[in-house]
Amino acid sequence: EIHLAGHAEQADDEGDLLLIDSHDGPVADAVWKLFDVVIGRCGPLPTLIEWDSAIPDWPVLKAEAAAAQSILDADSHHVFGKVDAAG
Repeated sequence: EIHLAGHAEQADDEGDLLLIDSHDGPVADAVWKLFDVVIGRCGPLPTLIEWDSAIPDWPVLKAEAAAAQSILDADSHHVFGKVDAAG
């Protein structure tokens, strides 16, 4: 099962970027790209959008779920091939 979630960015004491798994924003572009790679290698897997605080309006959540579904759907055609009704 894959959980997709947003993150917060902060700097550590040396000024290096930290990515905090905050679950309070949209899924980042880099995460979508990684999700696409993983699904391409493993095939479609149960996936959910995790958004635990600062929850947006329904259309935003629905769009995130639709983005995940489109990656899953695209790969399911690749993995399973086109179904021929003739058998």
